[in-house]
Amino acid sequence: MTIENILENTEILVQTKSEHGSVVMLKEHGQTKNIDIPAAEVDSVKDPTGAGDAYRAGLIKGFFLSDGDIVHAARMGSVTAAYCVEVYGPQNYNFSANSFNKRFKNAFGEKAF
Repeated sequence: MTIENILENTEILVQTKSEHGSVVMLKEHGQTKNIDIPAAEVDSVKDPTGAGDAYRAGLIKGFFLSDGDIVHAARMGSVTAAYCVEVYGPQNYNFSANSFNKRFKNAFGEKAF
């Protein structure tokens, strides 16, 4: 399916673009609005394995924490993925609420939660 085909059946589509971040596509009044979400900075890339899964985990958590604000959720996904690529293995990263909020604020100018 093309992006256009998918958007015929949904109002929100999120596409990840690896180290180039992601884009949130919102269908409003028959038009598609694209919102670019930059990738959060990383200290160094050790292993990209699991970054997409980490992004989705942050996206889903962010969606619920922000009462459905998909842009905020995508930013949380970006930060979660950044933690993932800095270590070897898809589930070897960790962070505290404080460190996540600090990193989120550095990337996006506000706290995540």
